[in-house]
Amino acid sequence: MEDTTSILTASKVECIVDTVLSESKLSSLEGLAKEYGLSLKQATADDAWTRILKCSGQSSDSEEDEISSLHLFQTGRTPWFFGMEIINKEGKTCGFVTFYIAYSSWNGKILHLDQIQCNNMNEQIERAILQLLGNMAVGIDCARLTWTHKETPKWHQQDSNPPEMHEEVLTLSMDRESMSNYVRESFGDTSTKTTHTLPFTATFVHNSIGSVLKRINSDQYKFQLRLATKLDVEVMCSLVHGLAVYVKEADAVRLGASDYERDGFLNNPLFYSLIVDTKNEKGDYFPCGFAFFFFGYQLGKGRFLHLEDLFIESEHRQGGGGSLAMATLAQIGQVLDLDNFYWQALDWNTGALSFYNKIGANIIDGLKTSRYVAHRPGSLKQFAETTL
Repeated sequence: MEDTTSILTASKVECIVDTVLSESKLSSLEGLAKEYGLSLKQATADDAWTRILKCSGQSSDSEEDEISSLHLFQTGRTPWFFGMEIINKEGKTCGFVTFYIAYSSWNGKILHLDQIQCNNMNEQIERAILQLLGNMAVGIDCARLTWTHKETPKWHQQDSNPPEMHEEVLTLSMDRESMSNYVRESFGDTSTKTTHTLPFTATFVHNSIGSVLKRINSDQYKFQLRLATKLDVEVMCSLVHGLAVYVKEADAVRLGASDYERDGFLNNPLFYSLIVDTKNEKGDYFPCGFAFFFFGYQLGKGRFLHLEDLFIESEHRQGGGGSLAMATLAQIGQVLDLDNFYWQALDWNTGALSFYNKIGANIIDGLKTSRYVAHRPGSLKQFAETTL
């Protein structure tokens, strides 16, 4: 019988957020209250999100605009997106924090900061809020706390426990137009899409992906794509291990089949995976690769698909399997009416970067990723507990 206590739900995340925010002895909360007169409150009700949307510039003071903006937000957001109001000493909303739960095929759950906005923002306020997020990440049992930035704050270098920052990692993106162009070049005119009028449920996602695969899979291709099910968790383990061996990090994978089954096949999955199949000499299909991805939401930018891993076994490369997977993900982005398609690459991988340039991807200039990692001694937990 499955241990349901370890299954993450959105309501569990909300409970953990409330628990952290109620811990009055946390140095980060004490520092925000004492030095700046600030406190944080989780946004769950519509009126709280309305204040956040107004604070972020997504809506105006008119009642009609507030209702319209809230409706677009509520139907557009993905299930693993959360927020908090920043409250000043007068009890007014003066800022907000938003984050989402991402997923690594090697390490599992990630708490990723979307935005911090606050009146009179400074590095100490940012660091204190990141510490609060660190406590939440520990409570959720996340493998990492991550955030992106263009300017590197001084505390990153001066802190006794600085975050890891991988400057060689580049973030690439396709917007709506780029996805549309890539799909047209790959498959012809397949412009069917949906809108934000339907909530982003697992059923909606599965049906939409299924419609894409039904149109794309054809005997004209050497490869076939299918959405992974619970029956594929051992296949996923093998392919993730194959990727780790390929990049010479065979011991870095910390997840197994039970983790994928628990986290990837929920009412609201934390990730999705396309299995890439090819034919053997008898004409039977067998798995030779995968594309591992998750969906997220950014306030002011909308829904996105993040490709975490794309891997084709070495003996089946150069046949177009990777290109087919990338183009299929772009069409999934179209059908789900996503605003962006993201992935990362290393700056020395000139071959991959050349391919990404050809398909219309853009490098987000100057964007850096910082993180604290749970399984390394003195990283995430120590940062969360540091006295300001």
